Amino acid sequence: MLANILLFLFTMLFSMQSTLADSADVDLRSMYAPDPPATNRISMTISYFPKGSDVKKEVDFSIDVYGTVCPKARDNFITLIRGIKAVIEGRGSGVMTLRYPGTKFTNVLPNKYILGGEILPGISPYSIYGDKWPEENFDLKFDRPGRIAMWNHGQGKQESQFFISTNPKPDTELDGRYSIFGQVVSGLDVILNEVQHAEVSSTKDMILKYMVKEDLRLAKPDELHAKWLKRLEEYNNGDKTKGVSIARYFKAEETAAIPKKMPANALYNGYVRHSGFPLFKVFFILVSLAVCFYVFKHRAEFLKRTNIVSLKQWRSVPETKA
Repeated sequence: MLANILLFLFTMLFSMQSTLADSADVDLRSMYAPDPPATNRISMTISYFPKGSDVKKEVDFSIDVYGTVCPKARDNFITLIRGIKAVIEGRGSGVMTLRYPGTKFTNVLPNKYILGGEILPGISPYSIYGDKWPEENFDLKFDRPGRIAMWNHGQGKQESQFFISTNPKPDTELDGRYSIFGQVVSGLDVILNEVQHAEVSSTKDMILKYMVKEDLRLAKPDELHAKWLKRLEEYNNGDKTKGVSIARYFKAEETAAIPKKMPANALYNGYVRHSGFPLFKVFFILVSLAVCFYVFKHRAEFLKRTNIVSLKQWRSVPETKA
């Protein structure tokens, strides 16, 4: 009897674990549709409670924003990283700062998406275009995990909520319904392995803590976009050499850690990834250490030279007459 119960529990546990996808379920050998030119790169930090844990963790990852594909979504996203000053009717006369940092991820559905970005929860839908605005296009597909897309409450009813797709397989159910404007380009392994399985409740929240924006200056964005459309057409017509590998999305060492003391709307400007120190400070420290090491190694020679010079100077002093 006991053996049968244990066998049943083991079978149930195995079947449950088999349904929880992670980065190992992603096909890294295939070539995916080419990426559009990125206009912005955003470094983000999410705090969350891993499944079965009461200790909160943080994960850093980066996304590319495709402003040539969805310029309105890009502008809304970037503006709400910086923040907007506003006075909300019925909420007193105080000025509020409306922005993404500090908002919650309220719906975490494993193998589907992580939904967040609600600016005025319990008050009203919000975006820089009003309480709703239409999708721009559906050029990009949910053919890979890590897509960044605008959430909507029905066709033509986008606001500022967005989600990160986590299905390791192509998710055709989402195609044509939600407009994609970005892609996770580093740290995706942690999102798939841990974050999408995190517990979200009234006592265990998931917070978008930090966002740092880097503008990627494109010399001729229209030409780059046209070249991408041509590559995409050739890929869709069967030329898989025009595709890209997504293996680079899973390299944790490329994840840009965010300097926690920087303001939430600060621009990414010369900071070393994983350290938070400006580049010139790192260079100065390395040079100082090298000089100290050289002096220590040749200290005997330096001391000898110092004594000789001092002796010559002492002998060169003329005698004074009494």
